[in-house]
Amino acid sequence: MQARLRTNKEVEELKNFLLEHFEEVNVICYMRKPIEAVISLWSTAARPGHCWETLPLPGSHIDRLCNHRNTDQIWSGSFGTRFNARLYTKSDLLKGNIIDDFCNYAGIDPSGLKSPSEMHNTSLSEAAIKTISFINKYTILALRSQLQDADRQTLIRDVEDAFSSLPRITPTHEEEKAYYENYKKSDDYITKKHFPDRTELWPAPQKLEEENAGRNMRIEQCTYEQFAKLLIGTKLKEKYRQIELEQKYIR
Repeated sequence: MQARLRTNKEVEELKNFLLEHFEEVNVICYMRKPIEAVISLWSTAARPGHCWETLPLPGSHIDRLCNHRNTDQIWSGSFGTRFNARLYTKSDLLKGNIIDDFCNYAGIDPSGLKSPSEMHNTSLSEAAIKTISFINKYTILALRSQLQDADRQTLIRDVEDAFSSLPRITPTHEEEKAYYENYKKSDDYITKKHFPDRTELWPAPQKLEEENAGRNMRIEQCTYEQFAKLLIGTKLKEKYRQIELEQKYIR
């Protein structure tokens, strides 16, 4: 929600609306390590049609998700001490689970809650995210012909299933360092205000000796693009063939 309500006015309107229906309103905000939040957003955004080809640089349009100081100041400005910050890291979550952690912090008995039988909105693998992003990019052109969004969704589901067992995106040391340094002042502000027992909100990124070897095993960016084009081309051929058959038998 903090990524959508971006101004003091919007949050104040939300507070006033809630107080019309509740005697007391407390806000619990789970803050995520900035680069992990953006990778998760990339995975989520790829499904409905966004076409990022690479991890965005710190700042710009993703700042609303990563600058936790801005979030704190906007929401605390309306809710005051009823705005509470939590960290979205497994080591900080009760039982490593956000549902258990939220229930415990909010004083809710989770015993009567029904857990979902399967995970939803799971993160995509690196291969899936990049292939889907290129599918989205070229589908925009293909939509001008016979390829519809339903066809794009079919392609995306096929790619998700085919690449589900492959590794998730692991940012490079340079990417982690860029995010860490860009948002350090923001994170230090949150540490001092909400987590004074910690020396820092997130550990500084460390370069691993094995990293370069791992990077060499990655598929080149152009291969994802070529594969996406191949899938779209195949789907277009199927559509044209279907249209030909329909026209033939309708006549």
